Amino acid sequence: MFLDCYFVAEVLARKVSSFYQDDTKKPSSDKIQVQQLDAAIRHFGIVFPEADIRKLFLGGEGHRGTKSARQLRNGYVHSLSVEDRSEIERMTPVFVNMLKGFFSAICA
Repeated sequence: MFLDCYFVAEVLARKVSSFYQDDTKKPSSDKIQVQQLDAAIRHFGIVFPEADIRKLFLGGEGHRGTKSARQLRNGYVHSLSVEDRSEIERMTPVFVNMLKGFFSAICA
């Protein structure tokens, strides 16, 4: 459930960022950058908490117990990390709720 929701959210985040880049003539990037995603969300008047954007889409390594959904997804999908899988299982209700909120905000 977590990975399904995350992949959909990632596609939506990339689309919103791409539309923002086109709209503002900003250089395009295929990677999700939280600052740019936050700017895109504000640009289009989408209401979604900046803190939740970071909890869902922050890149990099992260620290055990505080990793973003993206960091956990990357650790599990790319490295089959047992620790990240355990954290995903523990955090699934929280992340899925946030991801569904993201869907609702983007698709409203």
